[in-house]
Amino acid sequence: MFQARSLVIILSIFLISCAHPPLDSDVTIPSDYTYLIGSGDSLEIFVWDNPDISRGVTVRPDGKINTPLLDDLLASGKTPSELSRDIEKGLSKYVRDPLVVVMVNSFRGIYEQQVRIIGQISGGSGGGSSGGSRYSAKSLPYRIEMTLLDLMI
Repeated sequence: MFQARSLVIILSIFLISCAHPPLDSDVTIPSDYTYLIGSGDSLEIFVWDNPDISRGVTVRPDGKINTPLLDDLLASGKTPSELSRDIEKGLSKYVRDPLVVVMVNSFRGIYEQQVRIIGQISGGSGGGSSGGSRYSAKSLPYRIEMTLLDLMI
């Protein structure tokens, strides 16, 4: 009983300490943050007036994608607009004046824009000294104004 109460008090103090004061008026948030495509991202490639070559793709672990008419196109580290222009350039050999839009459907981002966390997950039926708990690691894409509390939740 004492241990559970102590744990609740320590956790409450920790969560309260995670709160941060409001930003000062002279502090500005950078407006030039641009999402960069990373391995594992799910992309939707839309080629105007060419539904047969428009499709969804997933960025491979090597950072490349395959699309109809284009193989092994580097996507990782580029913005969706940069990738759109690269696809347009490659398709221009086969399609007259292609207009391409790349939309990111699921985000992982490049390694430098990820936050990695590890935590304990309780539950399950198991014996032994672990008591049914296990640890899990996860990487999340960084979002502007992300806080420690966001990661904990």
